[in-house]
Amino acid sequence: MDREAITFWNQCAQGVRDFFVQRQYLEVHTPCLSSTLIPESSIEVFRTEHNTHGKTFFLLPSPELQIKRLLAQHKCSVFELAHAFRSTDSATHIHNHEFTMLEYYTVGATYTDSITITEKLFSHLAETLKTSPLFNPVGDDAFTKPFMQLTMDEAFERFAGFPLSAQKTKEALLQKVMSLNIADESLIHSYTFQELYELVLVSVIEPALPKNRIVALLDYPAVSNTLSVQKRVNTMPVTERWECYLNGVELANCYTEQTNPQMVETFFKEETEKRKKNGMLPIQAPSDFAKICSQMPPCSGVALGFERLLMLLAGKKTIDPFLIRS
Repeated sequence: MDREAITFWNQCAQGVRDFFVQRQYLEVHTPCLSSTLIPESSIEVFRTEHNTHGKTFFLLPSPELQIKRLLAQHKCSVFELAHAFRSTDSATHIHNHEFTMLEYYTVGATYTDSITITEKLFSHLAETLKTSPLFNPVGDDAFTKPFMQLTMDEAFERFAGFPLSAQKTKEALLQKVMSLNIADESLIHSYTFQELYELVLVSVIEPALPKNRIVALLDYPAVSNTLSVQKRVNTMPVTERWECYLNGVELANCYTEQTNPQMVETFFKEETEKRKKNGMLPIQAPSDFAKICSQMPPCSGVALGFERLLMLLAGKKTIDPFLIRS
């Protein structure tokens, strides 16, 4: 990382701290190692062993686990710029095995409140960085305009030609997917409803999103189980969740956080089974996490890839300028 990029990184990080501290968020610094993890089936992790006692530890893929313990204890809005680690086949132009995750949790907020907070954060950072020689944001005013908001149902109807909520069965969705000609028909007959939906999302919806404006996709179908509150929209069970995109890059993920201990236990059980089925590393889930979530105040959390944010603020095509690689 050259000096100019280091300065840009620091200016943006200071802008983040100024924004949240001014709003009485508590900055926290959580551990990077843990013997237990949230068992997410979409994320593979790094495992290490303690040389003396042979105890297994994991490098945390996000600070969520530890932050929620602090939320339950202190019941105040918090944020962290944290080291995060995720094991994938290879690094890409927008992903590295070690990266910086910005997470912020707002007490008393829902996922829609977090859109407003994130819009204000981005506008603040654009103002903070405007005199930097590296500031050349994608989409010119993308960081100062309100997000374009689409529910997943609306996005499917607009870009795939059909509302997702109208597809009540796997067979109905399969017929729609086959008409799109996006995959080998002999393969997708064995797909689950979730796999079919995700195929359309990745192959049709995400590529069609506007490139020069931040777009938030809301209300993901509940077949993609997450630690977020659920509700019904157009008779379809959905999660109170959004992800935002700019120039084809997924930038942030947000939930209205789940505090129902039974729902948390169900999530853990389902995700543990998926990890086992997919041949992923066996991990020990925290036995007290459902109780911890039940003790949290109502809140909404956002997880944001910090180097991706820097890349888009600087108008770069890769996160490489903002990484120190070993």
